[in-house]
Amino acid sequence: MGDNTAVKARFKLDHYAIDAGHSPQLTVEQIRYWLQLFTHNRDGVWKGMLKIDLNTPAEDSEAKAHLENIVL
Repeated sequence: MGDNTAVKARFKLDHYAIDAGHSPQLTVEQIRYWLQLFTHNRDGVWKGMLKIDLNTPAEDSEAKAHLENIVL
């Protein structure tokens, strides 16, 4: 999954994958766990979760072109 510490330092986020190929019951249990864990922070402020589709070559090429044109 990569280096969580480096990802958090660079992008200011945590990332965790869920294998949806398991049984539906296990998938629901994993999702319920992560939703409860990441719904709010300790101060009661809402957090967010992203779903990122994989194997999207057309969108990936478009995103790469966009990012190459950003001046930092």
